[in-house]
Amino acid sequence: MTYEQRQAKGKVLCEKLASYVAVIAPKGIGRWDRCWEFVDAPSVEFMLSLSAWETSPSDEAALKVSNAYDGVMQAWREAAGEYTRRAKA
Repeated sequence: MTYEQRQAKGKVLCEKLASYVAVIAPKGIGRWDRCWEFVDAPSVEFMLSLSAWETSPSDEAALKVSNAYDGVMQAWREAAGEYTRRAKA
């Protein structure tokens, strides 16, 4: 797989991640300041891992992307849960 093909695959993965986040993220969460405390670091880790895999693909790099993807999803779940709890309080 060429670098350009890996970039295209990475773009699809980012779009998939964004669509899943859109499903789990409550309306208005993006305006809640604390949201970014949950999701910034995992999102950066995902993008760095994806970029590293695009540049130097390996099984280890692919595993890091997968783990970082899961980390972003978990961070959004936690942020959504906290946001929802606070909205109910």
